[in-house]
Amino acid sequence: MDITARQARADDNPLTGTHKAIEDSRIPRVGTMIGAALWTRLVRRVVVALAITALLPLPSIADEQNLEAVAVRALRWAFYASNGYRWEYSGILVIHNGQLRYSASPDTLKQVDAVEIDVEKQRTPGDILVGLYHTHPCNPDEYFPQYFSPQDLVSAFFWHVPTFILDECTGEVHEFDPLRDRAADTGTVVRVLRKDGKRTWVRLPAGRVVGDIGDQGPDLSLIAQLMSQTTP
Repeated sequence: MDITARQARADDNPLTGTHKAIEDSRIPRVGTMIGAALWTRLVRRVVVALAITALLPLPSIADEQNLEAVAVRALRWAFYASNGYRWEYSGILVIHNGQLRYSASPDTLKQVDAVEIDVEKQRTPGDILVGLYHTHPCNPDEYFPQYFSPQDLVSAFFWHVPTFILDECTGEVHEFDPLRDRAADTGTVVRVLRKDGKRTWVRLPAGRVVGDIGDQGPDLSLIAQLMSQTTP
């Protein structure tokens, strides 16, 4: 795989979160008496809206930290599953009867670089989906275990919940929340060779490191190199 990093270019992209400025003709120009009056009313409405927002309950930081802590425990459990160091595992985070839970039996396709997150299959009646997670075995010569793939982001934006990955090379847990994170803020842009033989530039965000499972997986790339040298 031919992989070359370059600086990301800002453009309109739902994954990068960058936007171009667009003039809105609905906003009155301040230069006439009518425009000034309309602008004053608009400012008053904004002030009222902000005042109402200030009175609404905000998400608790403790709740966010609790979600991150449960995600770390879930990924640690998946890491210690059968062949967890060389197969990707996935699961979901849910609230059931007021309790935050993770998948008791994470799913796997028994592949090092692919896994399916079937929310409807893993969710039970009464579950409220609050997060997704999956592992990235340590295989740095083949892909980037510390970054979210485009497919990872698609799932997060589709379900409108945070997604977590485990980088088994370091043991660190990364989070990407589509409601607060932008893909353009972290990670890198790499050139990859697609299955059809064409090369394309892809943004791979790193998200935020929110925990550590306290363990690491073996370097599968190094193991493959050693096996190739000893195989006649």
